[in-house]
Amino acid sequence: MVHLEKKWLIAIIVVVVLGLFVVLLLFFPEKIGLKSQSMLGNDYVKGINYINQGDYQNAKKVFEKLASSDSANVNYWMQLAVAEYNLKNYNKSIANYQKVLELDAKNAMAYNGEGNVYRDQKDFSKAEDCYRKAISANDKFIISYNNLAQMLVGQNNKGAATEVLKAGVKANPDSVELKNALENIK
Repeated sequence: MVHLEKKWLIAIIVVVVLGLFVVLLLFFPEKIGLKSQSMLGNDYVKGINYINQGDYQNAKKVFEKLASSDSANVNYWMQLAVAEYNLKNYNKSIANYQKVLELDAKNAMAYNGEGNVYRDQKDFSKAEDCYRKAISANDKFIISYNNLAQMLVGQNNKGAATEVLKAGVKANPDSVELKNALENIK
């Protein structure tokens, strides 16, 4: 009978220890060396707030940390690229946009962002290529039509800009923004 009580005592201890581990895992993951999703989410929100406030240096720090903790997360690389772009670290921005494209080859935002970097570097051929890739990846991504058209107008190529905007309106017939841009060229 005493032997049976020891088994129950051991079973109870095991259940209690497992229960405590589950509680730690669910509510205090950092206590056992894990980082909780909610903590990562809070860091992400903090980084986005820095970007919205124009504090790109702190945003960069947050997104570098997040990207190193989860290198497969497209959002972290995208926001890191945005921060680097605004800090005028163009080569780093391009590298981060290309990391996004490694993870998501059809990411129109990454192609568009990369196009903006090349445009700012006055490499208009590469910028145009990126904007066209963005449009090809997602013909509903209106900003790429506008960016490409504005760049072409800046190069005194209103004809090509008009064709880009016409294609944009055809793909997005309800877009007042594209229709207005087309009207403004004429």
